[in-house]
Amino acid sequence: MLVSQVQLLCDLAHKVATDKDVLPLFRARKKDIGGLRTQCSLEQDSILDILIQLQREEEYNSIHVPIGNKLSENYYLIMAISDDVLVEPSVRSEPTGVNTARIQSRIQLPKDRITFI
Repeated sequence: MLVSQVQLLCDLAHKVATDKDVLPLFRARKKDIGGLRTQCSLEQDSILDILIQLQREEEYNSIHVPIGNKLSENYYLIMAISDDVLVEPSVRSEPTGVNTARIQSRIQLPKDRITFI
């Protein structure tokens, strides 16, 4: 179930790169990615503990490590695409050559002098 949820989000991430109509759905589902990754790590640890008790840890390396690697790969792919498509307009840097004179502070500083005794 975990793997399929991450795969679904990964597929959605690929789709959002070309179809901006799925952006709201991607944005909503992406909120779950951290929890899915944590849950996967916890489940992998539990599986390893059980397999060690059963003296079948080689099964972990052959089956569960590749699953964990694929999940990790998909996680970073989702995060990279997310960083690219979910950047807020105010965070994006302005093109070079923009006149910085218009970006002046409008804060009025006090004009009274403070006298120290």
